[in-house]
Amino acid sequence: MYVGNNAVETDETLLWEAVNLWFYGGEGETPLDEKRGVELLEIMCERGVPYAMFLLGETYAKGLWGKTKDEDAAHGWYRKSAELGCVAADKALSDLPF
Repeated sequence: MYVGNNAVETDETLLWEAVNLWFYGGEGETPLDEKRGVELLEIMCERGVPYAMFLLGETYAKGLWGKTKDEDAAHGWYRKSAELGCVAADKALSDLPF
């Protein structure tokens, strides 16, 4: 898989490339691309990366990066992430109003 012109070889690399794209834009000629960043994050979720699930939960909880605020979706992603051992997701679940 490629991000920009760079081959991405590991799940962790892809995750951080996604995070960098939506927060900072890419280096050089890669502009900030929140939509692509979220797409990459969703790929990480499909691959079972707990922290990616937590970040997608945050995206829905706060209505960030083109996603509509959706507490049910946030809860689902936090729960999946927590079940896989993500401590941040456990905390987020305890902070939800339901």
